[in-house]
Formats: sequence, C-alpha cells, structure tokens
Amino acid sequence: MTDRLKGKVALITGGASGLGANAAILMAQEGASVVVADIAHDRGKAVADKLGSVGHFRTAVPRVLTAVIVFGLIASPFILALSQRTGRLTFGDSGKLAYAWLVQGVPQVHWQGDPPGHGTPAHPTRKLADAPALYEFGTPIGGTYPVRYDPAYWHDGLVVPFDLTQQLRILGLSALGYGELFGRQAGLIVGFLILFTWAQSPWRGMQQLAAQWALLLPALAALGLYALVYIEPRYLGAFIVLFWLGVGSGVRVAGAPTAKHLIACVSTAMVVSLLMTVSLLTLRALTASTVSWDVSWQVADGLHRMGIHPGDKVACIGDAATAYWARLARVHIVAEIPLPETGDFWAADPGVKGQVLEIFTKTEAQVVVTEQVPRHASASGWQQIGQTNHYAYPLQR
Repeated sequence: MTDRLKGKVALITGGASGLGANAAILMAQEGASVVVADIAHDRGKAVADKLGSVGHFRTAVPRVLTAVIVFGLIASPFILALSQRTGRLTFGDSGKLAYAWLVQGVPQVHWQGDPPGHGTPAHPTRKLADAPALYEFGTPIGGTYPVRYDPAYWHDGLVVPFDLTQQLRILGLSALGYGELFGRQAGLIVGFLILFTWAQSPWRGMQQLAAQWALLLPALAALGLYALVYIEPRYLGAFIVLFWLGVGSGVRVAGAPTAKHLIACVSTAMVVSLLMTVSLLTLRALTASTVSWDVSWQVADGLHRMGIHPGDKVACIGDAATAYWARLARVHIVAEIPLPETGDFWAADPGVKGQVLEIFTKTEAQVVVTEQVPRHASASGWQQIGQTNHYAYPLQR
C-alpha cells in the first residue's frame, strides 16, 4: 500500500461487484476516500464495509505497534526481575502450573514429585511427619502463607508432559461447562435466532457474521484456550461480551415498521431475561457464601489477646489457604497438617498427638490453630477462640 491517492475522492458507479468492487478496494488501499454507488444495496454495503476495514487496517497498524511497544516497556522490568530470580528467561509460570494442577492432577500445595513422570522438586516443602502428614515451609519464602505466595518456587523442577487422555477429559468437562454457561443466556440465544431468522436468509446471516470477525475471532479464540485448561466464568466475562457484540453487529433487519417493532420487543425480552439471570445468580452467590469475615476478625483478635503479635509464626491444622484470620492478624503460617490429613490427627491416640505437637514446636510456631475440634477428640490444652468454632493450642518453647 502507498498514499498516492491520499486526499483524493473516488466515486465508483457499479462498485458492488466485479471490476467496480476491485477498483474501489485498490483505490482505498492507495489512500483514497471511496464512494460506492450501485443499485444492489446489500452488495454495495458489503463492499463499503470492506473498504472501511482497509482504512481501519492502515490506521490500526501504527496504533497496534505503539501499544506493543508501550506494553513491552511496562512489562520489561517485571520480566527482567522474574528472569533474574529464576535464572532463565520467563514472564511467569502461571500457565504451566495451571495446566499441571487442573489438567494433570499435580498437587497445588506440598508437591513431592507425584504423580510419577512429572519431574523432581528442587526445593519442596519439608515433610516432617507421615501419619498424619505434616509440612514445614517457613523459609525461604515469606508471606502469610508461603506455599501460595510463590507456588513457582515450590514447584521448581516440575515437568509437564502432554497426556491426550487427560486433555480429552478436560475438553469434555469444558464442553459441559460452556453448555451450562450459555444455557444461562438462553434469552440472548433465542432472541438473536429470531432476529436472524426474520431478517435474512441463513446464508446471508452467515456472511454478516463472518464480516464481524474482528469481534468474534478474539472472543472464540479466548474461549477455546480456556477450554483446554479450566472454565472460570469470572475470567470469561469480557470475551463473552465481545462474542455477543459480534453476533449483535451481524444482525441486519429491514427498515419496515413491523421490523422495528420486532426489534424493540425481542431486545426488551433479551434484556429482561439477562437481568433476571444476573439477579438470580447474584442472590445465589450471596446466600451460598461460606466466608464469614466476622469470624475471621474474631479469630485474629483472639490471637492478639493470647499474646500473638504481627509477624509471629503460627501453625495450622486444616485448610490454611482459606485462613483469612492469618492475614488479618498479620501472622506467618509456617507449618500445617493439610485438610485431608486432619481426620488422621484427631483419630490418633494421645501419644501420637503429643509427638505431632512437639514437631510443630520445632518449627518455631507459637500456636497451632484449627477449625472445629471433633466431639470425639480430646480437646485437652485447646482453647476456644472467642465465640467462634476455632481453637488454639499454645506451644511450649
């Protein structure tokens, strides 16, 4: 492309097809402003849309290059810092870890090299006991819960081989997930089908949709990439909006009064349907929430009353990943018995429990916190924290 015709205006009669259409496109590529005139209105409109794409492409290239350069300037310090820390060029291992966890079943915490064939951990969390499993991770990573603060460190040495069986399993689950997700948008699906059926022939409708590739292609590509690993609706919202914008932009309805009424009725029905779905899902999420910030505040305050100060080390029996009280109390969880192992701890005899608590003492933790001491278990030495179902066991040092 050149700008030989920049600032010129070209009027192409019969520009909806054949030589006229080709001439219009060539002149637009040379920088001219082109007017297409033809009695075939629909085909002329299609050529005009294509000319707009040519002009947009010419102006978009420098803008895209500018955006890429700005992004590189902003991201480069982070890439350099990560690469220097890991000793290799990287912009992060989130994709690798997500694929290993969600597709191949690699443990998200306390990876010790399982399943077989996934490499050898360079510096895993320290396993101090087997029955029940007890892990220590106080160094060298800091944070409220170091295992989650930098999972790439604890999974250093991970190898992720391709497994077709597991990949097909995930694709099947993703198909079900998308079915449920778009099933909640049935009002939009039915509404657009009505508009497409009324407005044009199926073939013409497909042509109009194809013309919206700039909206549809990025949306479908993103949905496809997520399908390979994990379907999470909160990550997909922007792409689903982009998808429906593309579909809506492909609707062409004649200007007859009946068509206008049809558009108004169908659009209203789609909006009402969407609002009802959003309201019901929001209400369900609010009523199903299991996080009680009041309890977390009480636990944090109770630990402070017991003499635990910000920066102190604590241990946990249960799900430390959801121990929001630890963040509020500004303490460091340095050891834990994971949630699947808690039953073994409470079912053990007093001698085993004592040995486990002694191991916790060696981790320099000042207190062990757990949620709900089972009724059948001996709670000797455990102190209830406020009016919550959390208990604390001070460790003698």
